[in-house]
Amino acid sequence: MRKILIYSLCLLFVYSCNNEKKQATLAKQQAYEDSIQEVRRLAEQKRADSISSYAFGDIKFGMTWEEIKNTKLYASRDIKESDIDSYSCYIKDLGKAEFHFDKDDKLNVVSFQSSYHYGNNKLQAALDEVEKFKNYISKKYGAPERIDEIPKTANFRPFQRILYAWFIYDKHILISINNDRSGSEFSNVWMECEIKRKTTYNPTMEDSEFIKQLEIEKIEKKKRDSIITDMF
Repeated sequence: MRKILIYSLCLLFVYSCNNEKKQATLAKQQAYEDSIQEVRRLAEQKRADSISSYAFGDIKFGMTWEEIKNTKLYASRDIKESDIDSYSCYIKDLGKAEFHFDKDDKLNVVSFQSSYHYGNNKLQAALDEVEKFKNYISKKYGAPERIDEIPKTANFRPFQRILYAWFIYDKHILISINNDRSGSEFSNVWMECEIKRKTTYNPTMEDSEFIKQLEIEKIEKKKRDSIITDMF
C-alpha cells in the first residue's frame, strides 16, 4: 500500500512538472505571437500615418503655403500656366491644383477642377476628365469604390454626383461631376477631384454617407494590405 502511495505521488509530481512546463511553453508562445502582432500593428499604423499625411506628391496635409512652395512638386510645376498670385499651380497632364487651408492656414484639401464644358458634348467632355483622373489614381491605389451612377443627361440631380472614391486610411480621394444648378439645357458641366484628410475637414452630409459605406467596405474587403507606399 505504501509503495502504491509513493508511486502515485511520483506520478502526480511528474505530471505537475510536465504541466507546468507545458503552460510555460504556451505562455512563451503566446507572448511571442502577441509581440509579433504588436510589431505588425505598429508597422501598419506607421504606414497608415505615412500615406495619410501626404496629400499629393511630396506635399503634406498641414503645410503652410510657404512650405508648399518649397516642395519638389511645386518646383516642377508648369510655370507658364501657374498663377503666382493664387494658392494653386499647374501639374503636367492633370491641370490646375488648388490648395485650400483651414483657419490656421494649414493645408487640408487639394482639388483639381476641369474647365467648364458647354455645348452638345459637354457631359461626355466632363466624363472624359473623370475617366482620366480615375485611371491616374487607380495606378497608385487600385480600383475605386463606386458611389453614384454616371448621369445620362447634363441636367442631372443632385447638382454634384460623387462617382468614385478611394478610402485610404484617413485619406479620401473623391471624383465628382457637377453642373451649375440652372437646370437648363444651357447649363455647364465640369469634373472635380478632391483629396482630403479625414481628420482635417468637416464632412458634409453627403460625404458622411459614403464615408460610412466605405468604412464598412474597408472592414469587409481588407484590401488595404496591397497599397504601395509610393506617395500620390
